[in-house]
Amino acid sequence: ASLQRERRLLAQALRHRVNVAAVRVQRVAERPAFRDPHALLAQAAGALDDARMRLDRAIPDRLARDAQRVEFLRSRLFIAGGRVLERPCNRVGLSAARLHDLSPLAILARGYSASFTEDGTGVISSITQVAPGDRIVVRVADGRISASVTETRQEA
Repeated sequence: ASLQRERRLLAQALRHRVNVAAVRVQRVAERPAFRDPHALLAQAAGALDDARMRLDRAIPDRLARDAQRVEFLRSRLFIAGGRVLERPCNRVGLSAARLHDLSPLAILARGYSASFTEDGTGVISSITQVAPGDRIVVRVADGRISASVTETRQEA
């Protein structure tokens, strides 16, 4: 009797385990991957195609935005570069004008003259550098004048 009872309990436990396993197998079999694996693959392929199309659109869009940004920054750099160079260019222009005003040729053009020794190597800046009878060269705006010193006179 006890052996019979043990046998019945064992059979009942095995049936329960088989039923639990059958339920698990049924649940797994009902999953989409096992019901229609081709549909699952098609769905994944569709998602992949969608992602590829978004990526294909994203790259040109990003390149276009980046090109616009580069053009914007280029124009700002051009404007800023002009501003950076404007003041030094003005200073160079003013310096060039001042240098021109101080140029010996510009001074001569305003009616002044410069006197040189006869050989033209030395500028005469004092009466002590010449004596009556010396030959000198006087430079004016449009040429040279050969002259002879006839007299020197000290002025205060």
